[in-house]
Amino acid sequence: MNSHKNLARTFGVFFILTFISYGSGSALIDTITSSPLMLVNVYENQTAYVIGIILMTLVHTLFNVGLPLLMLPIMKPYNLFCSYGYLSFAIIGTMMLNVGGLILLLILPLSIDYASTDFTTLGSIELMANLLQQGGYYAYHLGMSFWATGSLLFTFTLYQSGLIPRVMSIWGALGYLILFLGSLSQLFAHNAEVEVNSMILGGAFEVALSSWLIVKGFNHEKTNAEVGLAQ
Repeated sequence: MNSHKNLARTFGVFFILTFISYGSGSALIDTITSSPLMLVNVYENQTAYVIGIILMTLVHTLFNVGLPLLMLPIMKPYNLFCSYGYLSFAIIGTMMLNVGGLILLLILPLSIDYASTDFTTLGSIELMANLLQQGGYYAYHLGMSFWATGSLLFTFTLYQSGLIPRVMSIWGALGYLILFLGSLSQLFAHNAEVEVNSMILGGAFEVALSSWLIVKGFNHEKTNAEVGLAQ
């Protein structure tokens, strides 16, 4: 029972750290690149820009892949397919987010060239930087589509197992379905309102789930039943 409670708490902490790492890194990058003078800002804030990329890739990957790995022994007795499906889609989604981060990192050498080149090539450098920024945007939403797919398998297993209140599992499934549809729609046409609103329900679920697991953990009766199944 103690081991399952510790796993639940670790999972909840990892979820929070996943939010913090990617959210703070993304906010830092957006602050630097949101200006019309994007390349100038990147050049003048190179250290902050690299820190943002590291938070979005290396640090975020550690916690984001850690989530399904922590849940694997808990979920396997209830649904083997969903357990490995959650892990697989989480890995693919995280890889796509990392691709997006690496694409954005390529803007850094462009900003250095932009600061030292003559006026005749400024336009082409700006074009390349804008294309890279768009590439990072598409990689992000593709990654979130994969993440939402895996998370649907995760919430299905939570509902099936009763490890948390089933109403919370339904809440999570609806949130991830909306996130999947919203992220997928951004690949065809950007809509800032849809982009933001599609994240609200799923994001609120993740905060609530993290808090629930840190404070209460999994349903003790269900985790005891799991031990019986494993035996």
